[in-house]
Amino acid sequence: LQATLAEERERGEELARCRDEAEAGRQAAEEQLREARELHSNAQDDLAELRRQLAIAEASEEQLRMAKEAQASLQGELVQVRSQLAAAQALEEQLRCAEQASAAAQDELAEVKGRLSTAEAA
Repeated sequence: LQATLAEERERGEELARCRDEAEAGRQAAEEQLREARELHSNAQDDLAELRRQLAIAEASEEQLRMAKEAQASLQGELVQVRSQLAAAQALEEQLRCAEQASAAAQDELAEVKGRLSTAEAA
């Protein structure tokens, strides 16, 4: 019985560590997601500004040439925005998985604690 209790305690501690690691991973994923969203928002602002500049540049041939350069830059930024969005979506998926793992670890920890309490009471 003592060995079983010790094993249950060890399992509980291991589950608590797993839960803590999952929580840390979730928090890191949330931070990365926030940063990715902020970058995405900044890129969207840059995109809006570049579009405004393109409209102004159409007034003359030289300005039109400059607008075409801005458009090329905008396309590069759009590629970056799409990449950031894909990264943000991947982080959201990681966050969802981390939250599920954390919930599962908490459920298992509660179950182990219940078994431990029952075993200690016996």
